[in-house]
Amino acid sequence: VGRIPECFNCRNGRSHWDVRRHRRSIKVNNFHGATVTYTNFIAPPSNVGCSHGYWKNHNSWPAPYTPSTKFSSIFENAFGTNTTLQQVLALKGGGLNALGRETVGALLNSKVFAPWDLTTASVISQFNAVYPGGDYETLKNTFENLTDVNGRVCPLN
Repeated sequence: VGRIPECFNCRNGRSHWDVRRHRRSIKVNNFHGATVTYTNFIAPPSNVGCSHGYWKNHNSWPAPYTPSTKFSSIFENAFGTNTTLQQVLALKGGGLNALGRETVGALLNSKVFAPWDLTTASVISQFNAVYPGGDYETLKNTFENLTDVNGRVCPLN
């Protein structure tokens, strides 16, 4: 029985994690015709996470989210009922706007890199616990520290 490689998409001697191909099934047939199916799950490396800027500029988002998903359909209504996730990613400035950008990035990272440092439910509950009027800066920094802005790798680049 051979090993299933951990790198499915290697370029220039560098390992790149391909999140679309992290589950593999192999079938082994012996000469009697029996089939054994083995499913291997390789968790994403723990040092991955894409910045909100990556998600702002790439539209291949993990289901069930799309750029047109309303922020208020997932989180507390911090930006108005018609504001989309893409619009929150495009907001300028600090405070709540900066937290909104990092929250959307963390939400998408939690889905595409599952299991990730935070679950999707945790990202949602942490934002809802701090809005309105909580410590936006601390939560923004928590989410931002889990991205390629702070030494992590965005393997989707």
